[in-house]
Amino acid sequence: MLIIIDVVWTKDATLALLSLYESKKNMLNNPKKKVEIWEAISNGLMDFRIKMSCDQIRWKFNALTKKNIKNALTTTPLLEEVQ
Repeated sequence: MLIIIDVVWTKDATLALLSLYESKKNMLNNPKKKVEIWEAISNGLMDFRIKMSCDQIRWKFNALTKKNIKNALTTTPLLEEVQ
């Protein structure tokens, strides 16, 4: 069963996502277990009363990554881009 919770990514929610990703990126040592980082970020976001599913987090992060790749010539870091 798919549960869609908050579907609006506010600036604060996006910054919280990026901050949690930065603090948990060591979990990416095993690329086959990427789902664990999305679950950890989802749980971390709940501490900020932001309820997002693992899929919503993964989709948002992938969208930010694609946007960052397109803007690679400007060398703007991901965190600065959302601020």
